[in-house]
Amino acid sequence: QQSSPGGRIAFVRGGNVWGWSQEGERELFQDGNASDPRWSPDGGEVLFVQSGGSFSNLVIHDFSSASNTWLTDYEANATGGSKDYVEFSSWAMDPAWGANGVIVYVSDRESKEREFRLWLLPSWESAGGLAPSDETDPGDIEHVSIDANATVVVYTVLALGGPQGGTTYVAIRDLKSGATTPLVEGPLGALDPALSSDGKTVAYSVRWDTGISDIWMIDRASGREVQLTRGEEAISPTWSPDGKWVAYLRPADGGFEAWAVPVDRAAQSVGEPVRLFGHDDVDATSGLSWTYSQVALP
Repeated sequence: QQSSPGGRIAFVRGGNVWGWSQEGERELFQDGNASDPRWSPDGGEVLFVQSGGSFSNLVIHDFSSASNTWLTDYEANATGGSKDYVEFSSWAMDPAWGANGVIVYVSDRESKEREFRLWLLPSWESAGGLAPSDETDPGDIEHVSIDANATVVVYTVLALGGPQGGTTYVAIRDLKSGATTPLVEGPLGALDPALSSDGKTVAYSVRWDTGISDIWMIDRASGREVQLTRGEEAISPTWSPDGKWVAYLRPADGGFEAWAVPVDRAAQSVGEPVRLFGHDDVDATSGLSWTYSQVALP
């Protein structure tokens, strides 16, 4: 196992997209309202969410041309701040980009109850539509992750009701049939799932009765779960492309730090975590995105 991870990790600081590598950190491009950056399959572009007053859109930033392409247009054609503007604008959030070019995300578009449902773009040039579903999710969904071939997707379900109020759990959905199955839950909820590129393993965060959250992984074939962190308030895991590392965020000194832990999935063993970076303005809800691409960036 390598002593430190390689590749590039995208993250957000102060509404702008940054990148980490073993050579250091640098700002990749400025936007001011960016969140949820996700590398393209070849590492030459970043898909991100650009937020407005009552809407957000999916945007692709191309490094070779330093230009943006909007994949959605969810701002209503009405006077800003008006009732119609708010009612007919929509949110696009939490995208994931498969190695075969398929993009999934969540949106409240075309939803009378304004619940967040799963949407699918077969390619970034297409108009997209709702992903197949068996309609069993009991609430909004968020924090989507997809395997390389876009066959399955995992996400957090915000389940409503019950004597103790709402909770969260991790569900997995087949993107062809729409069949959806609860995968994991914790004492105070499970959230932030990340699917390995081969689709065999899911990393996720579990909230304990103490309120502390930690990262675990589950093997889909055997159902065996392994704890990766202990008492770290860890959230937002993401896999390295080769499935040998899991990076995550944890609070520190008023901000957040990114760490990476080596894992041997075959042996179900975990190594010592390595600190990657930390800042007081890291957007933890945007998570991390990892690529091994060596495409030259400006």
